[in-house]
Amino acid sequence: MAAVATGDPLLDARMVEEEEEMARRRKHYANTEDEYAGLMSQKDKQWIINIQLNQLKCDNPYVDDYYFTIYQARKEEQKHRDDNRAGKELLLNESVVELNTSYTPAQFENSLGKLQCVTVKAPRQIIDVGVVRVPETPRATDSPVSGGREAESPSLLNVTLIEKKKASGEYKMLLMKIEVLFSALLDLEADKLKLEALPTGAPLREQISHDEVSHLQILQSGLSSAEVVSDCLAVAKGRNLVLRSLAYLSSKEVVLNSILSNIHHVARNDQMDLQFWSLLAKYIDSASLEKLEPAASNIVNMKSKNKKSVLSTSLGASIILTLILKASLDSGKTNNNLNTWSVLATTLLSLVAEGAVLGAFLARFSLSESSLASLLSLDNTLKPAWINIMEQSKGVEVSS
Repeated sequence: MAAVATGDPLLDARMVEEEEEMARRRKHYANTEDEYAGLMSQKDKQWIINIQLNQLKCDNPYVDDYYFTIYQARKEEQKHRDDNRAGKELLLNESVVELNTSYTPAQFENSLGKLQCVTVKAPRQIIDVGVVRVPETPRATDSPVSGGREAESPSLLNVTLIEKKKASGEYKMLLMKIEVLFSALLDLEADKLKLEALPTGAPLREQISHDEVSHLQILQSGLSSAEVVSDCLAVAKGRNLVLRSLAYLSSKEVVLNSILSNIHHVARNDQMDLQFWSLLAKYIDSASLEKLEPAASNIVNMKSKNKKSVLSTSLGASIILTLILKASLDSGKTNNNLNTWSVLATTLLSLVAEGAVLGAFLARFSLSESSLASLLSLDNTLKPAWINIMEQSKGVEVSS
């Protein structure tokens, strides 16, 4: 194919050279397996390369390249987890049992049909029908004179139904509040990931930073009340919410005090025990006895059944012993009333003396017979219990 003359000698000469070069390439690749080889010049190749490189540019990798970004983040997290796990022993729960994955509906004898109950694996709604009782006119046979049974008071039944309905409504409101706060937490974590993935100077950073502040304010305002935190700790998802939110809260004192005051909701010998322990142990070490005294009072005022349940867990036993040792060491540095701490120490030793089983300690404590000298004097009843605690602490194996 001859080049068409343009009238410009230099341009015509360059076009002729390109035609000759293309002819040489076609001749060279004529006997090759690829019949299309040599059809693109280096300029055309570079043009395609530039198109592919431009496709890799994006302002928000967390959205435009979501799967690759999440894959890399999880890969880095797994690598960091493997590095931390190297040389360490896994903490296994000895009470792990095999769970039956099949679901069998509950059966009731002498019932019409097969009644079913709501479970996690079968979250079906049972018909919510309120009981309505029509007041009946008392008959002569129902009067006390005739020896019959007195009719039930309609007002008493109505009060009972109203109280049950109110309790159910409050629990549903708590679940809804937990869902709102959990959504804010997930949005906040997503904002953190987006800001880490976005390059500096990207136009979306300002908008995401504004959303991050808004979500953080929702989370902080929702967990600013000790009552709300206490209610959240009574629900499994609420405990997870409180634990994950502590990393983002600027003021953690209210939340940590609420956890200590409601340790019976938190100490359950599950996977969260170590996470709660790492947070509470640091807080107890840095806080003053005045700030910790309300939590100690709540533990003392618990029911005996709840106290034994708390002491049977690793987290509960470790926290209570840490509080007592903290009060014993700081008793000479403060003018606070030590009556609460003395009662807490006496409660612990009394329960152990009565046969309460202590959970395995999560740390190795340096204990001696004089550790509690500033709080109380050990008599013949409490001294064996303290010796038992000392022996148990010596056998603690703490993984580094």
